[in-house]
Amino acid sequence: MDLQSIIIGAIITIACILPFILLRYKRVRIEKQLRAGLQAIATQNHKTIQTDSVYVDFAIGIDTRNEFVFFYKKNAHIEIRHAICLKDIDTCKIKDISSDQTKTNPETTSGLFLCLVPKNKNVPEFALEFFNYETSYQLHVDKKPIEKWESLISKYVG
Repeated sequence: MDLQSIIIGAIITIACILPFILLRYKRVRIEKQLRAGLQAIATQNHKTIQTDSVYVDFAIGIDTRNEFVFFYKKNAHIEIRHAICLKDIDTCKIKDISSDQTKTNPETTSGLFLCLVPKNKNVPEFALEFFNYETSYQLHVDKKPIEKWESLISKYVG
């Protein structure tokens, strides 16, 4: 009877812990893929990333010596790659696009973007998507990452 209890307890423990191990493994694998995609963009442009961050479905990095920012976003629907020279950028700002007033909750964030406005007004601004309401299942939008990157990039623009 004691052996049966030990075996059943071990099986239940493994069944409870295994999903967390598998989720962690999947998250580490996705982070490696995003970081590799970001590094590939930098390598194509003959730059080196000094600072980077990996989030849910995107990675962002900066080469402070050459003043370049790199952005890589990949999920089931899209793959976005940007290599932006900060010497050509006039301002860096956060753009919080809320849903239409016709929706029940007008405060709902539909998109949170880091916008890089070029000095040349004929070139469209770069909008780096940090959060999208339609594709994300997060209940709370954390603005600390986008604020961190806005302040970091703002040091090199203007």
